Amino acid sequence: MTDRLDPLLRFHPFTRLNGLLQGIEPGEKPILFSLGEPQQAPPAFIRPLLDRNLADWGRYPPTGGTPAFRAAAAAWLERRYGLPAGLLDPERHLMPTAGSRQALFMIALATVPEGIKAGGRPVVLMPNPFYHVYAGAAAAAGAEPVFLPATAANGFLPEIDAIPKEALARAAFAYVCSPANPQGAVADPDYLKRWIALGRKHGFAVGFDECYAEIYRRQPPPGALAAAAAIGEGLEGIVCFHSLSKRSGGAGLRSGFIAGDEKILRRVAQL
Repeated sequence: MTDRLDPLLRFHPFTRLNGLLQGIEPGEKPILFSLGEPQQAPPAFIRPLLDRNLADWGRYPPTGGTPAFRAAAAAWLERRYGLPAGLLDPERHLMPTAGSRQALFMIALATVPEGIKAGGRPVVLMPNPFYHVYAGAAAAAGAEPVFLPATAANGFLPEIDAIPKEALARAAFAYVCSPANPQGAVADPDYLKRWIALGRKHGFAVGFDECYAEIYRRQPPPGALAAAAAIGEGLEGIVCFHSLSKRSGGAGLRSGFIAGDEKILRRVAQL
């Protein structure tokens, strides 16, 4: 029996890099680019909050989190992206997650159909270079990963018009990362709108990885929820990912959330 994960495990760049570095001791403290771990300390106000709620650490959190958490996350999204009132219902359009890595993996399992699409194996579109979880999720879901070049020539964002029509026909899901990892490129609202329209036209969901949205020098990066609001057709077919890991130096807290299409969120919750 062929293991669909075997090529990924054997040829994953970080697996190969770890092999090359075996036996090499750095002269100073290394920065582990492979892990993507934030280097700044978490904000000081986090510690008192954790201490104050110490008793709750002995309980498993509910899958849907608490009403207070969902309401707080929805209110932040509305403030941050200037969303119109009523676009986000915290009870239907928002779900807490253990950071974003788990959610970015589970989303492929929730959106990639079993069997075939448009006469072939379902496709998951993703930028290249990419966060390695994208490819792992596609492989685990039984999809074919289609890598879209994100180079200096196209501003480090995949060219939508260059996606092969055959891949679009078989597409089940697409990962869009802005600000981009690792290049830091920021998509403008029109680019985000084009992805939303493309997914709806060809019948695939689009996941907007916005985990770096709070790391910027001047203007805050635009978001897909605001792009969807501007289109005016609701949140169908889109999911946005946020996490405290990079923005707040709280990677070990495993705290984040996804927001968007309630049908997709229900599928993730079921998984």
